[in-house]
Amino acid sequence: MVTDAQDQMAHLCVLLPVLARAARTPEQSTRLAGMVDDARGGRDVTDELVKLCRVLGVPYAGPVRNWPWSTSAGHTRAEVFGCPGGTCTRVWVRQPGVPVPRCAVENEPLRLLEP
Repeated sequence: MVTDAQDQMAHLCVLLPVLARAARTPEQSTRLAGMVDDARGGRDVTDELVKLCRVLGVPYAGPVRNWPWSTSAGHTRAEVFGCPGGTCTRVWVRQPGVPVPRCAVENEPLRLLEP
């Protein structure tokens, strides 16, 4: 069962590189680093994430779970990767020749999900 916290962690993971580039002051960078530490510790950082996005001018649409493959008959399953720690709902479909990205929160490569 997927929880809201897992969805929020996935959204943080996707937004983190954008937020890191948008942080213009040492205080903003420190605030972001603290939020990541809190998220790693299991704390819900949703409210703080929304506020920081607003301050940095980064759009926040909330987490979206969109399975990027079809399970219909006749379709093959793509090579799909997910959260290395299983703490979020992020999924990523590997394209040929593209390296597997790292989880921005855990700083580990995404792991291959079993079919």
